[in-house]
Parts: sequence; C-alpha cells; structure tokens
Amino acid sequence: MSQQCALAAQKANHVLGCIKRGVTSRWREVILPLYSALVRPHLDYCVQLWEPQYRRDMELLERVQRRATKLTGGLEHLFYEDRLRELGLLSLEKRTLQGDLIVAFQYLKGPTGKMVRDCLSVITQRAQIGNPSHPGILEVITDWPEDKDFRMMPEEEVTCAEEAPLYNKLPENEKQYVVFTDGSCCIMGKHWRWKAAVWSPTQQVAGAAEGEGESSQFAEMKAIQLALDIAEREKWLMLYLYTDRWMVANALWGWLQQWKRSNWQRRGKPIWAAPLWQDIAAWLEKLVVKVHHVDAHVPKSRPTEEH
Repeated sequence: MSQQCALAAQKANHVLGCIKRGVTSRWREVILPLYSALVRPHLDYCVQLWEPQYRRDMELLERVQRRATKLTGGLEHLFYEDRLRELGLLSLEKRTLQGDLIVAFQYLKGPTGKMVRDCLSVITQRAQIGNPSHPGILEVITDWPEDKDFRMMPEEEVTCAEEAPLYNKLPENEKQYVVFTDGSCCIMGKHWRWKAAVWSPTQQVAGAAEGEGESSQFAEMKAIQLALDIAEREKWLMLYLYTDRWMVANALWGWLQQWKRSNWQRRGKPIWAAPLWQDIAAWLEKLVVKVHHVDAHVPKSRPTEEH
C-alpha cells in the first residue's frame, strides 16, 4: 500500500511541477482549475482504491495538496488550513468522509423498509470488526444504481463470501477449515519482491509463493489463491479466510458482485488485477467461503484473546 501511495504522490507531484514550470500566472482562477482537473484525481483515486491505513501514507498524499495551495498567489503566508478555506478545498481525509456521508444519505433517502434495514445491518457489522477507522462501512453500497432494488434478481446474482465469526467462536469441528493469509512486499537490491503465505492453525497446512515486480496488494491476492488451492486439494467442505487487508475482505464480501456486473470495470476503466479477481470469483462459485477481517500488527496477547 505504501508503494502505491508513493507512486500516486510521485505522479501528482510531477504534474504539479509541470504546471509550476509551464504556467506563469498564479491567480487562483488559473491554478485551482488546473489542480482540480490534473492533480487531485491522482490523490482521490489512491485514497479510494488503496485506503491508506498509515498516517505517513496519508500525509505523503496530503503534502502534494499543501504544495499546490502554495502556488496560488497571495496565500503563501497563510497556514495550510487557512489556504484550504480560501480556496474552498477540503483535506483528503475530510473529502473522503464527505463522499461517504453523501452516498449514505442518498441511499437512506431512497425507498425505505427492507433496503434501509439492510444498509443499517451492513453498517453495524462493519463497524464492529477490524480497524475502527477503516471499517469498510459504505463499500458494499457505493455506486449502487439509483433505479435498481438493493436485492438483485436471481439471474443477476453473483456469488460472494459471507462474513465469518471470530476464530474463537467457531465450532471446534469447523476450525479445521480455517486459513490465515498474509502478503508483503519490500525492496531487495534494486527490485521489489513480494511474498504470499497461508497457514492453518489446526491442520498445520501452510503454503507460500513469491516473485518480483508486484505490490503487497498483489501478494495478498496470491495468498487468497493459495488458500483456495489448499481447500480444493484437501477437499474441504468450506473455507474460512482470515485476512488483515480490508481491500481483500471488502472485495470478497461484495465488490466482486459490482465488478462482475460492470464487466470488471469501475467508472469506465478496467479494475486493477482483473484476471486475478476473476479467478477468485470463479472459485467462489464452487466453494462456500466465509471471510473475517483481523487487525494487523497487534500485540502477541491479542490474537488469542480476540481472534
């Protein structure tokens, strides 16, 4: 994720540098439209897709906007928050929250009854698990067509994963179907290397894969594929996946439905790593999969207490 944020910030800074060198005017009527059209989309896309979980990643992206606001003439002496108010802008974090609230309001304002109860159920479930600041509350209902019912017609249904309970609350006879997954990425020498790993706490089933030139998100997806391979090889009746990546959990809970209906595109563009997601979606048609999000990098005592 940090790698993707760094790349997005680099691209945005490059475009901002071109504006600074190529445009002599510093009037807000000139700088602000250029920033909004050419620079800000890089930052918004990164925040929406990768959901930065570390403060340093969000600050890296926010630093681009700080630099952009200083380009506007007459505002250099103001603090960053004051420059934002003068230009009518929001910080990336506040803009993301505003977008989520708008989507929630539009959804709740529509037809009531069962749909509203479904939405509130999603909010309650997501708010009770994982990192409280990134609970994935609105992802399931984001971009839902306004003229369509929340429930899909039978011919449109796409299989997705259910939400799994805490590991300690599983029946003993079902813990044999549990797999914990993880993926990472780091620089070794001059190359990015990724590694995916899976582990079963009861059957001691383990697996790993590694390679070059991909991100930690790619590694997380390969870990899911490893888990699905194990479930097929061992002829499991079901699979409980425990992952610390919100992107993976949200995709398995509902994003796959949206992507498949939209021909694996989002807002007119192919989704990232579409072939891998398509392969995972095909697995879900054949196997009952349940997913639970767990916190990453917790003290040693917490996994046995909570998960």
